[in-house]
Formats: sequence, C-alpha cells, structure tokens
Amino acid sequence: MPVPGVVKYIMAGIILSSLPVLDCGAQTVSHGSSDKLFQPPDSSLKRSGFTVAGCSRDSRGDSRSLARVTAKNPKSVPTAESGDSPGASDIFREYLAVGTDDGNDYIYGRIIDFQSGEPVVMASVELPAAGTVTITDSRGFFRIEHPPGRGNNLLRIGHVSYLPATRKIDSSGALVIIPLDKRLYRAPMVRVSGEREPAETERMSFEKLEIDAGVMAASAMSQVDPLQSLKENPALSSSSDFDGRFSIHGSSPDANAFFLDGLMFPSPYHLGGLCSIYDPANIKSFSFSRAPYSASSFGGTGAVVEVETSDGLQPGAGSTFSMGVLSSSISSQNSIYDIYSSFLARRSYIDLIYNSLGGDGGMKIPNFYDLQGNMVKTLGDEYYLKLGLVISGDNSRMQADQVAPGPEETPVLNWHRDMNALYLAFYRRGEDRVWVPRVTLGWQPYSFDFDITGSDDESMHWSGARGTFRLDMERGYSGGKIRTGLYTSYSGIGCNLRFGRGFWLASRNENSAVRAEADGWEFIENGYREWCYAAGYGELTWAGSGAALRAGLRLEHFSGNDLFISPSISVMTALSGGGTLRLSGGIFARDTRDDFGNPASAGEGAGVEKAAEVTAGLRQVLGDNLSLEINGFARREWDLLVETEPVRFENCGKGRGYGFDIGMKREGRNWGGLIKYAYTSSQRRDGPFMLTFRPDRREENAGLLEAVTVPSYWYSSPYQRKHSLLLEGRRAITDNMKLILKWSYNSGKPYTPIGEVEEAAPGYYVASEGRKMSALLPPYSRLDLRMEWKYSRAVIFAEVMNVTNNHNYFNLQYNRDYSRKSYYRMLSVVPAFGVNIYF
Repeated sequence: MPVPGVVKYIMAGIILSSLPVLDCGAQTVSHGSSDKLFQPPDSSLKRSGFTVAGCSRDSRGDSRSLARVTAKNPKSVPTAESGDSPGASDIFREYLAVGTDDGNDYIYGRIIDFQSGEPVVMASVELPAAGTVTITDSRGFFRIEHPPGRGNNLLRIGHVSYLPATRKIDSSGALVIIPLDKRLYRAPMVRVSGEREPAETERMSFEKLEIDAGVMAASAMSQVDPLQSLKENPALSSSSDFDGRFSIHGSSPDANAFFLDGLMFPSPYHLGGLCSIYDPANIKSFSFSRAPYSASSFGGTGAVVEVETSDGLQPGAGSTFSMGVLSSSISSQNSIYDIYSSFLARRSYIDLIYNSLGGDGGMKIPNFYDLQGNMVKTLGDEYYLKLGLVISGDNSRMQADQVAPGPEETPVLNWHRDMNALYLAFYRRGEDRVWVPRVTLGWQPYSFDFDITGSDDESMHWSGARGTFRLDMERGYSGGKIRTGLYTSYSGIGCNLRFGRGFWLASRNENSAVRAEADGWEFIENGYREWCYAAGYGELTWAGSGAALRAGLRLEHFSGNDLFISPSISVMTALSGGGTLRLSGGIFARDTRDDFGNPASAGEGAGVEKAAEVTAGLRQVLGDNLSLEINGFARREWDLLVETEPVRFENCGKGRGYGFDIGMKREGRNWGGLIKYAYTSSQRRDGPFMLTFRPDRREENAGLLEAVTVPSYWYSSPYQRKHSLLLEGRRAITDNMKLILKWSYNSGKPYTPIGEVEEAAPGYYVASEGRKMSALLPPYSRLDLRMEWKYSRAVIFAEVMNVTNNHNYFNLQYNRDYSRKSYYRMLSVVPAFGVNIYF
C-alpha cells in the first residue's frame, strides 16, 4: 500500500530532504591603529613627552591593554573638554593618562568601541576611591580627578549599550586602552531578516552581516530558532509552517550549506524542519549570506549559514533557562582559572506530557534533543584551544494503521536520527598586520533509520561519518584584509533503502497529486559510498574613502576528479545623501552526495551542481529613521540532479531565475515597522528528457502506473513563490512592554496536477501526471499577534499565530475517483507562550 494522508507527506518530506545561508558572526576584530603600538615613538610623540615603555594584556588575552606610556610633561596632556591635542593625538586618543593640571591630579582618557574603534559617547566613568563620576564627551574623551598619594585605583566604566568594564590605574603614569564590548541583549523578540551586505553599508565593509544571537525571532510554536527567523525575509521562501527549510531565489533548499564551529551539518533541522540545532542560548555568532557570498564559504550554491557556539570567554556570560510551547533548554557559561566552559541542554517535552497521559496505544509522538558543550584553554596571552562536543537527535514512534496494514499486527512508523560531532580547534586572536590562524579537526558520526513495521516496502537506513580538517587565516592591512585557507573532508556512509512506488510518488518533486496503489514494485538500494572534498581559497578586501572591493577565488576538488574554480567579486560605492550601491557576482558549486539521508544522494549518478549569480542593491537613508533598500538578481544553474529513471538520478538539469525585492523600514524607540515585497521567477528543465508516470496500458499491468519519458521543457521551480509580501509593526506600550503585529502573504506553492483519469476496473481508478509544476496551491496568508514583557532577569511573551485562522495549505490529495480534492492545512489559530530567565 502507498503512504496516504498527512503522515506520508510529512515523513516523506522529513526523509527526502537533506537540509544542508545572512551571515551573522562575530569577526576577528581590529583594535584601531594597533599597528602604531609596537613602532618606535615618532618625533612628535617624543616632543609631547610620551615614551612607549612596554606591553601588557588582560587575563583573557584579548589585547585590551596594549601599551604603557609615561607622561614626562603631564601638563601637555589635553583635557577632554578642551579639544586640544598634542602632536601625537592619534596615539593619545586610545589611552588613559594620569597627570596633573592646576596642582590637582587627574586621569585623562578615551573610551572606544572594542570592535570598531569608534568613540563611546556618554559613557559613565567612576573612581570609587574618590567618589567622583564623569561622562565621556562627543569624541569619547573624559577627565576625572585622581586622589593624590594613592597607589592603584579601580576605574569603573559603564554604558547602556555596552558591558561594564573595570581597570586599575597606576598613578605612576600608566596608560591603558579601555575598549567596551557591546552588550548582548538576549530578548528573543526582535525580528531579524537577512541582507546581502551589512546594514551599515555606508561604512564600506564587506564583512558578513552580523546579528546578535540573542535577538533571534521566535517562530513556529514559539520555538526560538534563527533559521525560522530567516523566513521573515520575503526573498526566502519555505514549504510550510512546519518546515524551517528555506529556498533562496527559487533554488533547492538542499543548495544551502550549514556549519557549526567550522563543521558542516548537511541537515541541522529537528522534527523535519520545525526547528534546528541552533539555539540562541548557545550561539556566540550567527551568520547568513546568500550568493554571491565570500570565497571563504563552502558547500552551497544558494546560501551559507555559519554558527560559532559560545565558549565562556564572553564578558558577562552567565546562565539561561528558556521554555516555550515546544521545548525547554538550559545553558551555562563558567570559568575556572584559565579554562572556560559553555554548556547547553535542550529537549522537546510535548511527547513527555502526551505519553504520561497514556497516549494512544503504542504511539509516541516525535521528540528531539540537543547536548552541546565545549571547554577552552587559554595558552598564553592570545592563543586558545577549544574542545567541543555535539550530541543531537530525533525520535518518533507513530501508529500507522493506514500506512501499510498487515494481517496480524498494527503497523508502526519508527524514525530515529543522530547527528554528533567531536572537534578540536586551535586559534589566535590578534590585531591588524598580524596573521590570525584557526585550525579545526572534527569527527562527525551520523545515523538515520526509518521503517514501517508490518510492511516489507518502506525502510531506509543510513550510517557513516565525516572527518574534517580546516585551516583559516586572515590578516589586516592598511585599508583592508587578506583571507586564505584550506578545507578538506572525507565522508563514508552506508545505506540500505527499500520502499514501494507509492511512497516515492508521495514525495517526488516536492508535490505530486498522483496516487499509486500497491503494485508489487519496490526500490532497493544497498551499498557503501565514499567521497572526499578539498578546497583552497584566497580573498582580498579593500575599502577606500568612498568605495570598497572584495575579490575572491576558490579552487575545489570533488570526488570523481571534478575540479572547479569559483571566482567572486563585489564592489560597493557610496552615493550622496547617505546611499550605497552594491554590485556582486560569482560562480559556485556543491556536491550532492553530501545530502545524508536523501535517497537522491545514494545513486551512482549523483555529482556536482553549479550555479552563477549576479546581484545589484541600493540602500538609501531617507531620514526620520527611515531607510529604503532595493535588490535585484539574475541566476543560472547547470548540472542539476534530476530523476532520469524511478529513483535514479543524473546531473543533467538546468535552471534559470531572476527577480527583485524592495523594502522600507523605520526604527524608532516607541514604534517601528517594515514593509517588504519580493518577486521571484524561477524555472527548471530536465534533460535530455523528463520522467513522468502514466497508466500502464499492458493487459497484465492494468490499473498500475509505468514510468515514461517525454520531451524536455521549462517548468516552474517547486520552490518558487512568485509574489511575497511582509508587513510588520512594533509598538512600545511601556518601557517594559511591546506589541508586535505581523502579516505575511505568499503566492501558492507549485505542484504537479493529475492528467487523464482511467477506470481500470469497476470502482478502481488510475491517473497520469499532468504538466510538471503547472498548478498552484491557494495563496498563503497569516497574521500573528505577539506581546512581550521585559523584566530585569526575565522575558515573558504570549502570542496568537494565524489570528484569522486562515486556511493555508502545503499539499493536497484526491478522492478515490479523482473527482474531488482536499488539502492538508498548516497552522490553525494557535495561542502560545514562553519565558526566558537569565541568572
């Protein structure tokens, strides 16, 4: 028997989808003009009475106290209020100085941003021993009275947007840098969306777009998940509310690549896509970039997501407990001497509640779990050794009375998957003009099991592992940065696949309305696959006064002796009135065999897919906290993996697409909002012919289907959403309460309708497939309402998803004679709530 009902579509999507990209990560930062700190002082510095006396670093090796300077003539040191500066003002502005003025002792200095080197305005500076407080001026300078005759004094610096800092000041004349780290706001209510380049494009930076991991949006079932939050960008489409997978510009979701601490996870999703292994409570940096992306990214032709887990080195790190409708988690970051640790444990609990209430016979609904942890050992002032562990998996046991009925037993669908990793990373944190390396070694066991008891037709088993070596190096120089690196991995995986035609038709091409009855046909595939991947890259970034350039080249070697060169280039220029124009282009490749769990990757014909894309973007600041952004793209794909025989694949497909998106955003303290619209046209073509299913005309096979080939033609991509619209408004009701209203609209998803219908026997009907992807499901429309309350150590939220109870559909089925059709719905109106507690 085939797999009917919603179960077959959900499970088929879970099994056949390997979910292998907005960039949001903390980059290795430059500390201003740090190259000057280790140079002999110039004549202007000497004339001003300063001499470089040495170098000191804080206990974490972050190079935050980089030089010691002695003031021979303290009266030449300017006050923060005067605006005067000595001959070596560029150096002075990065230090604190102890000096005298009018017979009184004062501490002079400047507070800067740790990452950008920009001045921090209105920061409070307190000297508790003297009971004095001051604030920094518009350039970050300050002056505070110093008690005479005192030795070391503790200086406290605070700012609403930065983590507090303390420094001991030596009255003998020690000068130190005091950069501040931006505060990590963990409130999970701020909606985020991906952009091709950083939001602050006027700064001429090609760094990946950085998003604070603590402000990821809550999404399906109130499960805080960064991948779900990406779907709020209309340029990214998804199959359903239950699926966090996303498509970039009409490309396959499998074309995206996902990394965790430098290791690739082909399918990082839980519960078939409802959420992912990325939990904001354990994320140090989260980055997403869609093509054309940096040459330092690997493994994708659509987008790349790179996540670095917390390591306990972050200032102010503590513990977090989170609970939503779907799951709960606890995380903690601690340190003992020079060893820092981070830990996350998470599990869904709906199944625990359901099973404790008795459930339904032997049924156990799906659940997932995550255990992530690492330890970091500091080696000297600037080197680190990180040992990490990831244990993650999914389980379910579902009754399937109608899936594959057996004469003597109740059929049960069992599903289990484990994604694990053990890795070691050695890295350095440095400054400009110093090579900063990072070396990663990883081992990733993987297993996946799916079977339906009571049937000999449906079973899939995968097991194997991947070994990875990765070296990344970067170095800043005057006006830019150089990046280079190597990446190599070896994978071996065994598979044992056995299922019937009905199961395959239920999920092929994402949507097929044709129903196949049990006809004795089955697919069997057993074997062991080995493949390797190696790549080297180089990238140069340069930024001038009004323009910037990023050029990269990646050389990739795939199994089967496939050698591919991937060039990319991006240019950016500033326009008058606060505008920025961006142009980018690149060529990319991915190995389809990396899609563990996808039957398509087990075929002998699976190979390398390629894509090329050019994009253009304009961002303009309009005033009154308004900004406008317009992006356009054109895309070509070739050597796409297509089905040439039932469950047999070859790289002989092509793809093409174009589109644009336009958005306007307002950010304000009391209210804000955005409106975004995206248009996407994406098509595919199989070659040299296309595969379809029609009724078998042979007398001995009456009532069955046979696979036939038809001439090739262009058809809509299964992942295309031609029109997408997002409206969102946020209103601060009080200082601690916020209301969010969001409406999303998308064109219906394409599917393959039925063709001709034949009555093979009295009361028994068969139908052929119609023109591929030529029909659309009804449009998608969803209105969500959310309320948030902030407290000192907690955030509580309540929401109603799909307020209007709109009937949104993700698939359909026909009745016995194909005269009527019905749809499978997504979320109905759903209330939800949750809480995050920080301690």
